[in-house]
Amino acid sequence: MTLDLRGVLFDLDDTLAASAEAEERVWHDVADVIASRLPGIDRDELRGRYLEALHRHYPDLAAGRTDALTFRRVRLAEALEPWGALDDDLFEAYLAEKRRIPEEVEPFPEAIATVRALRGRGIRVGVLTNGPSDLQRRKLEVSGIGAELDAIAISEELGVAKPDGEAFRKALDLLGTRAEETAMVGDSLENDVL
Repeated sequence: MTLDLRGVLFDLDDTLAASAEAEERVWHDVADVIASRLPGIDRDELRGRYLEALHRHYPDLAAGRTDALTFRRVRLAEALEPWGALDDDLFEAYLAEKRRIPEEVEPFPEAIATVRALRGRGIRVGVLTNGPSDLQRRKLEVSGIGAELDAIAISEELGVAKPDGEAFRKALDLLGTRAEETAMVGDSLENDVL
């Protein structure tokens, strides 16, 4: 027996919205702020260390085991270790730059048209995304994607993150569809597909 498609869940970052592009644009200003306070910093090495720290600490943030501010402080402090300690003034300057990211997130071309086309065919459409609620909801608002959706599932609000099966079950409950009649679209083999 086959069922018709009744729902689609999309990942947000780098699936519907160009989040990595926005982060990359803001990163140059972040690096300028850091370099002005820690002369002699190697920007390429800093970027590498900063990305490595993301992979180590993000699972705790996505699952709600740590808050966004603590995650950002620990991540930046770890990245800066070879050049100096993270003080409160530098952390505040870093945060001021990082707060620009959601304001610069744009939907990918045709993302909104795709969501509208699916909904026009009677298919329920939602987002299942990992991350802090305030950040992800702002991206959805600024990009215009949020207003087009039937359901929004954010890991911090769910209390569980992808790839945990419970995140998908909770998202399906919000969407009002069953797994066997719902597609998942994302950019991560581990988090979205497997």
